Amino acid sequence: LTTEIKKGDNYSEFVIGIAVIYFVESPDSYDVLALCRLLLSSAEHEKSSAHREACLSAWTFLFSTVPPVQLGGSAFVEVALQKMHHYLFDDDTGVRVAAGESITMMFVRCNLGALIASQDAGEPETDGTHERVGLDAILQRMGEIEKNMAEDKRKSKSDRAEQRQRFKEYLRIIEGEVPQSQRIVLPNGQTLEVDQYEDLIFVNMTRRLLADGF
Repeated sequence: LTTEIKKGDNYSEFVIGIAVIYFVESPDSYDVLALCRLLLSSAEHEKSSAHREACLSAWTFLFSTVPPVQLGGSAFVEVALQKMHHYLFDDDTGVRVAAGESITMMFVRCNLGALIASQDAGEPETDGTHERVGLDAILQRMGEIEKNMAEDKRKSKSDRAEQRQRFKEYLRIIEGEVPQSQRIVLPNGQTLEVDQYEDLIFVNMTRRLLADGF
C-alpha cells in the first residue's frame, strides 16, 4: 500500500482485497486502525479517483468493525472527519458518495457532539493540510450535495441523481432515522432482512468482493 501505489497505477481492487484480509485475519483492532490511517494517507496522495473511492470505502468498512471504546478518544475520529469533509468537494461523484458514507458511519457509531471539539471552535484551525471545520459546516456541505447545488453540470444526469439519493439517505440516518433495509433472498428460499447501518456496509462490501458468488 505504501510503495506499489507510488507507481501511479490503479490499485483500487488491491485496496479492497487487503481491507478484507485485515478484517478476517487481524486479531487486534489497533492493527485495523493503523491500516485505516494508511488508507487515508494513500487516498490523499493518489490521483486515481477509483483508488481514492476504494480507500474511503475500505476505511468505512474497517472502521465499522472497531468497537468505539478502542478508538482511543476523539483524535482518530476528528482527523478522519476533517479529511472526509475535504473529499465532499472532490471532482468525482463516487469519491463524494464514499466520503458521505464514511461521515454517516462516524455519526452512527460515535457521539460526535461530545467527541468533536470543533463544533464549538471560535476560530478555524488546521489539521496540517486542510482548514478544520465544525459539524455544522460538514452537514451544510452534505445538504448542498443532496440538493445538487454548486455541482459540476458536466456530470451525467444519472450520476447526479444517484448522488442526490445517497446523500438524502445519509442525512436521514444522521438525523436518527432507520436506514433503508435490504432484503436478501437465500438459496433455500428464506430471506434475510438487513437494517443496521454497519451491517449494510458489510453486506455491500461483501457483495462487491464476491460478485455473483454473493
